[in-house]
Amino acid sequence: MLNVDYFQNKMTPSKLCFLSPYCDVLEGYGIHVKEDYLLGIVKGVMFDYDYLHDNHVIELPVSPTDTISIVGTNSDIYKDIQDLLGVLFYEVSIQSSDEAFSLCIDQINNDKPVIAYFDVYYLPYHPQFQKTHAQTNLLLYGWDENKNQILFYDGHVTTIPISTFVGTLSQSSFCKSLVWGVNRFNGRNIGMVFNDFSHKPIDINLLQIIHDQAVNMLISPKAHIGIQGMLCLTDEMSWWPKFWNPQSILVLWRQAYHHISGRGGPIACRAVYGDFLKNHFNDLKELLELANGFYEVSKKWNALGAKFFRGSIKYDLNILEQIKQLLQDIALMENDLFQLIESYERVCMI
Repeated sequence: MLNVDYFQNKMTPSKLCFLSPYCDVLEGYGIHVKEDYLLGIVKGVMFDYDYLHDNHVIELPVSPTDTISIVGTNSDIYKDIQDLLGVLFYEVSIQSSDEAFSLCIDQINNDKPVIAYFDVYYLPYHPQFQKTHAQTNLLLYGWDENKNQILFYDGHVTTIPISTFVGTLSQSSFCKSLVWGVNRFNGRNIGMVFNDFSHKPIDINLLQIIHDQAVNMLISPKAHIGIQGMLCLTDEMSWWPKFWNPQSILVLWRQAYHHISGRGGPIACRAVYGDFLKNHFNDLKELLELANGFYEVSKKWNALGAKFFRGSIKYDLNILEQIKQLLQDIALMENDLFQLIESYERVCMI
């Protein structure tokens, strides 16, 4: 039986907006899984980048309010959650917003919450209301008979700091803000995510699975490539003022701020990794040191995001130099962190 009170009373915001509603649905069914744990179960998260205009994905922006929207994705998440936790999530294609509303009501009346994407431009509670078009995923969990409106929960509102919100959507608000149609970047039809709590999980060691995935990442050269890429970027920044006009740099700074500080960017991801180590390996002193390393680099990324934000307001070449220095510092910290992970690999063995 779904515990609806959980959604209405939850106050702690999520760090990763993509995983937030899945954790909340599982919690509503009485399955206690934190997002740091779920991140390991589903083998991490990738991100799609697209532009949004009037709740539809477009190839190129057509107005100043159309910004790059960052959307979490993972092709195996449904199977992983079903196999390991016993709840089947599946996506249903949408042919029209009115049809989506009816399907959503049917699910809610059967005590099954729905996950769907909405355009924040049309959500009055959101800080980007009537400012920019961008996607957010909401958990739709109930029906207010007095108002004839859908109850929803947003576990990752991009205020400063991140907050939560519980509200309602009328049919007209639902249809106006629901993101649906074809994503022109990947050809995928955007749908709503339903769930079925009638499966039995497989009896396996989840921590062992997460450990094996971590080892696979360690033997990949991609981490070193990423660190080298940051150092190369700091060199290239010196040339930007010669080729870019100030207005273009302001736009770049604003986009960089959204990528770093919002929705699953490095600030949140590093903090989630620290949470995972602290929550599941708090008896190992060495891994607590590693967790603190993740927290520290998360703070440094946060400082970088703040510089990009200030730079997006007023053009100042001094900020460019400060950003370059922060990027160099972060690259060194990330490299030290990677070396620390390699040195602790044996300690991590389960």
